[in-house]
Amino acid sequence: TCREQLENINYLKEKDMLDLLDDKIKLVISYREKYPETTMNELANIISMETETTLTKSCINHYFRKIKELVNKPILSEEQIQEINSSLSSYNHDEVNITHYKQGQILITQGIINKIDVPNQVLTINKTRIFFSNLLKIEICN
Repeated sequence: TCREQLENINYLKEKDMLDLLDDKIKLVISYREKYPETTMNELANIISMETETTLTKSCINHYFRKIKELVNKPILSEEQIQEINSSLSSYNHDEVNITHYKQGQILITQGIINKIDVPNQVLTINKTRIFFSNLLKIEICN
């Protein structure tokens, strides 16, 4: 587990993605690198003692799940992003297949988009809310 955590941290560094994480996760990352062989429980205790911030093993585990999810999430090219934006801007109540990322899985949802909420960067299809940042592809069904 420690090895996988360090590999995920290195991946995020290589891809310059650490800025996507909040400060608490960055703190946990710095301590994992400083103490690579400790268990999550030991790591939580060390961070709690040294920073006077209460963190539990469960918190540490949650943060590393978020890191793993970010590592596993596909990264779209500029062309793919433009394609999605074009599909959304020209959408005309047609049935669509939406490929999207959710909690470590790539899902396809088919239906008619009920709402496109640009200010909040989310769309709703079949009572499912999908953040724009999790969209991977939109295909119009013929």
